[in-house]
Amino acid sequence: MEVNKGSQLSSLTPSSDKLTCALVGKLSETDDLRYHIAWTYGDYIRDIPKRIGRNNALDTAVAALVGLHSALRLKRESQISIPIEVLQKYAHAIKTLREYLDIPARARESETLCAVSLLLICSTYLGMNGSRTYHGEGAAQILRVRGYYDPQDDFEEKLLLCFRGPVLFEALINPRIQFSPQEWKTIVENKLDGTDRPEGMMLRCLARAPEYMRRGKIALRERTGLPILVSDMRQQYRVLLNLLDGLRDRYLAFQQPDPAGTAARNSMSKATIEMANHHYQRMYGFGLTICMIFNSILKILDRDCIDLNVDAQWFCKETLKHADEAAKYRPIGAGYVMLCLAAAWACCGDYTTQLALERLVVEYSSDFGWSPPETNDYLHQSWISLKRLEPQ
Repeated sequence: MEVNKGSQLSSLTPSSDKLTCALVGKLSETDDLRYHIAWTYGDYIRDIPKRIGRNNALDTAVAALVGLHSALRLKRESQISIPIEVLQKYAHAIKTLREYLDIPARARESETLCAVSLLLICSTYLGMNGSRTYHGEGAAQILRVRGYYDPQDDFEEKLLLCFRGPVLFEALINPRIQFSPQEWKTIVENKLDGTDRPEGMMLRCLARAPEYMRRGKIALRERTGLPILVSDMRQQYRVLLNLLDGLRDRYLAFQQPDPAGTAARNSMSKATIEMANHHYQRMYGFGLTICMIFNSILKILDRDCIDLNVDAQWFCKETLKHADEAAKYRPIGAGYVMLCLAAAWACCGDYTTQLALERLVVEYSSDFGWSPPETNDYLHQSWISLKRLEPQ
């Protein structure tokens, strides 16, 4: 039984056929990584067209995403504001999703989880006058309610592979997202990720951060267990630094290949080369972000270690360079850079560098329709999340 089907607004949710054609049209636009939604946000999006018509929450979320995608092109190329119709579709999708979440059977469906994912994408680019919607929290609730141990099908497996990162990153700034260490381990492990890929290994390290923050708060308040905690975190930090070196080497090697690498590149199409470059660049950016998060936490727990400040200075300079190099993929293809900039701002100890980071945050935030207060709030959320470690 569809939720509130009779009250749907046809202007906000086109027919299934029209909606399918609209999304397929967006997915066929594969020549421009600035607007390539499946490449940026996950291959599960390619499987959505055949699921349209089964679940109203998904259908309304697709309508919102398709409208936003078109609006982002116009906004960047013609300096046109996001049309009110796009905001109405997003609001309608939110309302429909809430109705589905109130019905346990519907809340557990893969399509409902997918709707949350699409609205998470939409909310990133819609400045809502200071009232941001944290869909990562809703996703975490769905994962808890429906179970996250045995994905039902390949679609869900791919969906969860892309979902874990946003939920995990939001958990660092949103205390309402709470999982046990074992639950985090289960969430981040995915058979599609393999066991030895650096991206998956770094995410598994990051999954320990919420527990480190919890233990850190207790250790600082009770003044006990801190050396053991620092030693444990240092070990993970060294693993992350080694993985980051590998990601950086891979990215630089592709940009400046040796003779063998040049021969391999010559056999690729221009589009394939561009996609590979973007992938290596993006993975290095995520690696930088995760290392900076660990660096920031460790500096609160181990205040007298000079090496952490040296690392932070290098991370921030790399982030400034990375943001400049990634700018050609704005807006969608470089959406992840805001997370990287916020992590750098939080761990930066140099005022001049921090100002440079702030300028880039303001520049990038224009892609998201954020007002200056929202941009300010975004930066300070990264700082407040670390202050959660401090004893109250």
